[in-house]
Amino acid sequence: MTRTVDKKVYIIQHALELFAKNGLADTSVDRIASYAKVSKKTIYFHFRSKETLIKEAFSWKMSGVSKAVDEVIEMDLPAIDKMGRYLYVICDRISDISIKAFYDLSQLRSLSKNAANEYMKRAVFIRFNKLLEQVKAEGYFKPGTEIGSSLMTYWNMLSPYLFMDLKKDVPNELKNAISLSDILRKQLISLYKGFLTQDGIEKLDIIINDVNLSQHADLN
Repeated sequence: MTRTVDKKVYIIQHALELFAKNGLADTSVDRIASYAKVSKKTIYFHFRSKETLIKEAFSWKMSGVSKAVDEVIEMDLPAIDKMGRYLYVICDRISDISIKAFYDLSQLRSLSKNAANEYMKRAVFIRFNKLLEQVKAEGYFKPGTEIGSSLMTYWNMLSPYLFMDLKKDVPNELKNAISLSDILRKQLISLYKGFLTQDGIEKLDIIINDVNLSQHADLN
């Protein structure tokens, strides 16, 4: 990795921290430069505008989520274990995205649309499909439940948050939410329990609890 790429990522990481704290609209290039301890000239050398920085930051964030999920899917573990880790990784990777930043992003949706589309296609129709096939092969799918219908339920659950106009149609769960990760976690657990057998649900609950405890212990 070159120094140029390192500097771009460095700026993106600091910009994302400010976006999460203050939202997009209230985070100026001046504030990013001051926070990252770089000049505005350096920022504009790497990004043509604030909008370009937002777009690339969003793409970088989604790429990080994708990579982390891929690593989980390829683990040599029972599928039900991977499902619990899949849940944790996705929610953990977006835990720094505040509701304010998410609302602001809706105003710039066209900037992030390509990144969102690519993430959604891979997240739902490649990664999650592979995970569901593994879970079904291990016997944890309810009789009569199809992978295709579960995939579409997942798509319908995720797509509004990336593609709808939140300024015109704000979901009730977002109005009172603390964070996006809280919403996603609850919805994913509900989704899982819709197609898992009772045995699968019980195993998943244990795994989710174990993963959360393990991560908490690591932080301490």
